[in-house]
Amino acid sequence: MPLDPHRFRTTFGHVPTSVAIVTSIDEERVPHGMTIGSLSGLSLSPPLLLFCVARSARSHTAICRADRYCVSLLAEGQEAMARRFADPDADRFGPDLVDFEGLPAVPGALGWLLCTQERLVDAGDHTIAIARVDRATTHNRPPLLYWRRGYRALQSAA
Repeated sequence: MPLDPHRFRTTFGHVPTSVAIVTSIDEERVPHGMTIGSLSGLSLSPPLLLFCVARSARSHTAICRADRYCVSLLAEGQEAMARRFADPDADRFGPDLVDFEGLPAVPGALGWLLCTQERLVDAGDHTIAIARVDRATTHNRPPLLYWRRGYRALQSAA
């Protein structure tokens, strides 16, 4: 008997994830981007990461065709930015973004990763994007997390 999609989503909702925004620019210089919760380090040598893009996402084609990405790792307090890039009807690209190596980036993020696309892998109703990390910056800020269908701040276990 196949697993019920609602049960699958509910179960994985109990696993906290980081929140990031992936941006790119297409050949006509139009910016594209989306909020992701599927970011994962993949390899140290070479430095690779992966993230997943739903085929139903409005930015799917543009993100998958991009040669380069900026991944903004969201910090605590950036829930509004996460929601903006998750909303398919929102005006995502405003003057409040900054430039990171020619790509839009979220100011105040806990870090930025400049990436070059390596490979795309079809997987169910998503595409897995594998990218080489060419440059990474970090700032000393606590992360924004997503857990049980809501944004959360990291709290010390002590």
